[in-house]
Amino acid sequence: MAEEVLERCAQLPLAIVTVAASFKLLIDDCEWRDALVKLRKSVIRTNKTEEQVLEKLKFSYEQLKGEKLKQCLLHCALFPEDFKIEKQELVEHLIDEGIIERMESRQEEFDNGYSILRKLESACLLGGGNDFYKEKFVKMHDLVRDMVLNVASPQFMVEGHLGLKDFLDEGKWREDLVKASLMYKDISTIPPNVSPRYPNLSTLLLQGNGSLKNVPDSLFEHLYGLNVLDLSYTRIESLPNSVYGLEKLTTLRLRWCGELKHVSSLAKLTTLRKLDLGETGIMEVPDGLELLVNLKFLDLNAPKLKVMPPGILRKISHLQYLTVSWHSMETIVDEEEIASLKELETFVGRFDDVDKFSMYIRSLKNRRLAWYQVRAGPKKWGDRYRWLTLVGKRVILENSNLRGGDESFVLPNDVQSLEISGCHDLRNLCDVPSLNHTSELQCVRLYGCKGIEHVLSSSSCTLPLLQIEKPELLNLSNLCGLFRIEKAASASWVPSDTFSRLKIIYLS
Repeated sequence: MAEEVLERCAQLPLAIVTVAASFKLLIDDCEWRDALVKLRKSVIRTNKTEEQVLEKLKFSYEQLKGEKLKQCLLHCALFPEDFKIEKQELVEHLIDEGIIERMESRQEEFDNGYSILRKLESACLLGGGNDFYKEKFVKMHDLVRDMVLNVASPQFMVEGHLGLKDFLDEGKWREDLVKASLMYKDISTIPPNVSPRYPNLSTLLLQGNGSLKNVPDSLFEHLYGLNVLDLSYTRIESLPNSVYGLEKLTTLRLRWCGELKHVSSLAKLTTLRKLDLGETGIMEVPDGLELLVNLKFLDLNAPKLKVMPPGILRKISHLQYLTVSWHSMETIVDEEEIASLKELETFVGRFDDVDKFSMYIRSLKNRRLAWYQVRAGPKKWGDRYRWLTLVGKRVILENSNLRGGDESFVLPNDVQSLEISGCHDLRNLCDVPSLNHTSELQCVRLYGCKGIEHVLSSSSCTLPLLQIEKPELLNLSNLCGLFRIEKAASASWVPSDTFSRLKIIYLS
């Protein structure tokens, strides 16, 4: 039977690889015979190599187990040819589209998403890799993409096959158009007064059109069924008024719209689950935000944001993901409001002093954040953290008194990266008692702490501190050495596992 499978693939490498991936999951002879019958029926008599390959690819697509795998592959086809789709971003999109069902936690949703992508890679319908920044991505072969779009037509309209003129020409489309992608199409203008009527359109993707400044109000007037709208990475200066009336909208992505200075009232968008205003130019939180009680994802990491009004977060209490600009002391978060978000899993923000941060950590009790990036303490120097990359669990403590013999100051037990800057009362890390209880600490950066003479001390060192992997010691004017042996200890006593996991050390 294996020989016949190769024969049916007509010695076409891409067809052989994908069809073989479909067959490798089959165990019993009956499964092989059944699949072989389907493969025979998929063969079309043609001399055109591309058509032969597309038929074999369609066979592999039809062999996928589960509708989610097919829907995920269809969504990948919305991206341009040869586009490297970051896996994390793609899983976010699958959640937004409802392809990944809502679960009890984002972690479960992401696990499900990565599992789906892995199966598609195993089926050789997606390729994988890492980019320059070691971000994981997937790519879709051009012929696989052509096959998928052929399967999806006419419900999908995608850049590369058709463009803006086609989208605006309603005569070319049936009313069952569901998804339209015009991303990264170099669109600079959209004609005024255009008002396409696609009652079933649920997704419109316009991101990546870096020259697009204005979107006419008429564009969305008849797109009543829109669920997902993406205008990220454009130069739009304002949102059309018609967007604020899209009452079925569940996802609004405006990331990196740096020219967007103001967003009007969102009061009518009560079905929103995701609002991404990260790296926009907004200076105020949009009116009506407190009415969006279904929000699960809120990104307010906008560097020009002037104030985080009190009382809002308590009213949108189902948030799982929250980032608030930490560039300014005006956008500090209230520890009691953050503590009221019992479903929160990912958090980025700033507390104006370390005691309030400790209060929040204590409020978590048995709950844990899956990812966090937190700054605590007053800001005195220029901002060295302009670019935010949410990786792991990171805490930055600034310009505060941390030393003490009691447990008044508390760190999360699972902190992985810790930076302490401008905290001049510290002599060494052992002066922070709660560090003794950390279990995942890998990287410690000490910056501009005038009191630091040593990194560790023999008097109170415990295993977590002894096994730091990446210490960074920067601008420490009184630093004498890495390890201090107290007088009460033997002159030759240094724990055998001191710095036993050290990978690299930075000195400046």
